[in-house]
Amino acid sequence: MPPLLSTPPNTSRHDADLRAYAHSGDAEAFRRLVERHLPTVQQAAMRVLGSGSGMEDDVAQDVFLLLARKARQLPADTILAAWLHKQAARRAIDIVRSESRRRKREAIADALPSAPDEDGQVWNAIMPRLDRELLRLPGLDQKIVALRFMERCSSDEAARRLGLTSAAVRKRLERALSKLRERLAGPVPGGLTATALTAYLSVPTAKAASASQVAAITNHCLSAAPASGASLATFSLMTKSQMIVTGSILLVGAGAFMAGRHSAPGASSTSNAVASSSGSVHSASGRDRNAMARGSRNESADFPATKEGRLALLRVILNDGDPVSRSQALERFTDKIDPREYQNISHFLSLQKSQTPLGDQAVAAAQQALFSDWARHDPKGALQAVEGSGEGKYAITQTIANVWATQDPQAALAWARSQADYPPQGNDDNPFLIGLVGALASQDPGKATGLLEELPSGFTRSAAMDGVISRMLAQGQDAATQWIDGLQDEKLKKDATNRMAEEMANVDPAQAVDWIVSRTGPDTEHSSMDNVFKQWTRNDSEEAKQHFEDLPSGTLRSDALAAIAETLSQSGGAADFKWVYEHMNGVDTDRGSYQAMFDRWTAKDPQEAIHNFEQLPQDAARSVSEGIVNRLTSGDDPEAGLTFVQSHFDRIDQSAMLRAVLRLDDATRDAVLDNLEAAHPGSTIIPAVRDEVTSVRNRHR
Repeated sequence: MPPLLSTPPNTSRHDADLRAYAHSGDAEAFRRLVERHLPTVQQAAMRVLGSGSGMEDDVAQDVFLLLARKARQLPADTILAAWLHKQAARRAIDIVRSESRRRKREAIADALPSAPDEDGQVWNAIMPRLDRELLRLPGLDQKIVALRFMERCSSDEAARRLGLTSAAVRKRLERALSKLRERLAGPVPGGLTATALTAYLSVPTAKAASASQVAAITNHCLSAAPASGASLATFSLMTKSQMIVTGSILLVGAGAFMAGRHSAPGASSTSNAVASSSGSVHSASGRDRNAMARGSRNESADFPATKEGRLALLRVILNDGDPVSRSQALERFTDKIDPREYQNISHFLSLQKSQTPLGDQAVAAAQQALFSDWARHDPKGALQAVEGSGEGKYAITQTIANVWATQDPQAALAWARSQADYPPQGNDDNPFLIGLVGALASQDPGKATGLLEELPSGFTRSAAMDGVISRMLAQGQDAATQWIDGLQDEKLKKDATNRMAEEMANVDPAQAVDWIVSRTGPDTEHSSMDNVFKQWTRNDSEEAKQHFEDLPSGTLRSDALAAIAETLSQSGGAADFKWVYEHMNGVDTDRGSYQAMFDRWTAKDPQEAIHNFEQLPQDAARSVSEGIVNRLTSGDDPEAGLTFVQSHFDRIDQSAMLRAVLRLDDATRDAVLDNLEAAHPGSTIIPAVRDEVTSVRNRHR
C-alpha cells in the first residue's frame, strides 16, 4: 500500500524563504510562507474554536501579522511548525476565554447537526484538546513532533536540524507520544491506542490555501508590519474529509492493522513483518474500516502458527528502532495473540535484557500493549502477573486500572478498596488508585472526587489529583474552577488550586499568576508561584520579569523573585543578575536561589558582584554570602575566599565562613580562627565554626 504521507517537503527551500524575508523583507518569500502554512494555522484554530465558529481566518491573520513583526527576533534554531502552532493555539484559546466569544461559540454549536456516527463523536472528543495538550509538551518535544509528523522529516533529518542524535530524537518522540496518548485517552471509548494516535498525527497536510486568501493576508501583514518577519513550518492539520478518516482510525484502534509506515522514506518495515497490507486507509470505505475493526483473533493467516514463531516475530518488533513503526506493530501483534498466551509472553518480555535505553523503552512499550489487552479480558489475572513484569510494573499497574475502570468502574473500585494497603498512608505510592481515579474522572467526575477526598493526604492523592485536574481542564477552565470550588477538603482544594495554576502556565503563564493571586491572596505560603515563574523565566525571561513588576508585595512576590533568580542563575548574564539585585529590597532573601545567583555572578564578574553585595542590607548580604565564598574558594587560590571573609566579616554567615576555612590545612585554619576571634571578640559565629570544623575532622578519622 502507498504510505499515508506524501514525499517530505523541501524544508531547505522554506528555510530560505524565512531567511529572505527576515533579512531583506522579501515580500514574495513571505507570500510563499503564508501560502504554505495558512491551511495548517487555520486548522489549528478551528480545532480549538470549533469548526463552525468562522473565526479561524481572524486567528490566521493575527498569527501571520505576529510573524511579520517578529521574524528577525526569532532564534536561529526555531522550528517553524512548533512556533506557528503555539501562536495559533494561544490566540484561539484567548478567544474562547472571552465570554462573548463563548456565547457565540455555544450558539453555533447548538445550530450544528449532530454527528451522524461514532466516528464524529470520537473526533469531537479529541479535536478541542489536541492543541492544548501539544502546548503542554516540553519545548523540544514540540519541535520533534512538529518535524516528525508535520514537516514529515525522518528521525535522522529531525536529529540533524535539532543538533541531536537520532537515538535521542526517537527516545524523546516515544515519550512525547506516550504523554499525549495518556492525556487524550479519557473521552475516547475504550481508550486511545498508540496506533490510532500515530495515524492521526500522520494524516497529510490540509489542502492548499486559495490564492485570494494568501494575497489578502500577505498584503495585510506586510502593510501593517515592518519587514522583519521570519516563518517556521506549522503543523500539518486536516481537511474535512481527512477528519472523517482520522475519526475512523481512532475508532478502530488496535483492531485496525495499518500496514506500511506513517513516516518518512528510509524507515523500517516492521509493520509489514506483522501482517500483510489490508489496503490504503485513505481509500478504505466506512464498511471496510468497520470490518477491520471487527477482525477476529482467529483470522491469522499471516500470523505465525507456532509459539516459537510468534516470539521470533516479537523479537523483530522489539528491535525496530523507530517508535512509530514499533507501536503500530505491537498493536497488531497483541490483537492477534490468544489470551491464553498472555502469561508466556509476559514472562518472555520480563527476561529481555537490553543494553541501551532505547531497547528498554521497546520492552516497556511491549509490556504496556500486552497488559492493556490482558486487562480487557482478565484484569485480576493481569494484576497478579504484573509483579513479574520488571521495572515497568508501576506504569503497567496504572494502565490496568485505567482499562478496568473504563470497562467496569464499580468492580475496579471494589477491588481497590478490598486490598490490605487501602487507604494508602503518607508517602505510600499506589499506582492502581492513581490510574483508577484518572479513569473515573473521565466517566464520572463526582465519583472520582469522592474517592479523592476519601484518600488521606499524601503522595497517592497528590498524583491522582493531577489526573483529575488534567481531565477537568480539558472541559475548560470554568469547569475546572467549578470543580475546585466544590471540594470540601481545604488542603485538597489548595493543592488543586496550585496544580491548576501549573497546568495553566503551560499555555498562559500570566493568567496562571493572576489566578494564584486572586484565589490565595499575596501572603499565601506554599503556593505554586515559584514553579510558574521558573517555567515562565525559562521560556521568556523578559516577559516574566515584566509581569513580576505588577505583583503586590508579600510572600507571593518573594516566591516569584526567588524563582526568577534561581532560573537565571543557570543561564542568565550579568544584566539579569543586576535586575534581580535591584528588586531584592523588601523580599525574603533567605533563599538558596540568591546564593546560586551570586555564585554565578562572581564567576562572570567578581568585581561587580562583590560591589553589589556590599550595597545589600546586612541580613540580605549574609544570606547570599556563601554563594560568593563558594565561587572564590573553588578557584586556584584557596585563600581568596578567606580574604573576602576577613574583609566582610560583619556581612558573612556561618556557612560561608566554614566553607572558606575548610579549604585550609589544619594548622593554618586554627591560626586564622584565632586571629578572627581576637579581632572580633564576642562573635558567636567563630565558636560555631570551630565546632563544625571539629565535627568534620572526627568524621574523616
